[in-house]
Amino acid sequence: APFINCLSQDILITDCQADRRITFSTPEAFDNCGDALMPTLESGLTSGSVFPPGITEQVFVVEDASGNQSRCSFEVEFRILELELETDAPSCNSFADGSISATVTNSSGTIFYNWSNDVQTRINTGLTAGTYMLTVVDGQGCTQIEEVVLEEP
Repeated sequence: APFINCLSQDILITDCQADRRITFSTPEAFDNCGDALMPTLESGLTSGSVFPPGITEQVFVVEDASGNQSRCSFEVEFRILELELETDAPSCNSFADGSISATVTNSSGTIFYNWSNDVQTRINTGLTAGTYMLTVVDGQGCTQIEEVVLEEP
């Protein structure tokens, strides 16, 4: 059977925007005599394609002159910075006891928070009803901006 050598580990990419071109090396393949063979992509996306967020399994197959086949596979995981806000509205009209907490996923490095009311932490407390905007920047320079409205009860 032919020999095919896929990447030694899966590919993980974290980026700022969805849909990114990702490149990788085509696996090497040889027959029993050591002659090079050209593997074909059985499933997945070709190197240099625009990959969607999530996991894409790459499966390559190689066939020798006798019709023997070998397969190898690896995963390309593409993540983008995501921001989710959870709110707790003020308990009564004009009360300043509302809060908003931010959850950031798929980030790289230190995360910086900047709320529209000059708070710079993940959780923004002591809030009255109103509109609040959060800008999040991670260590890679990826930015996400979300706006949320705290309503009067």
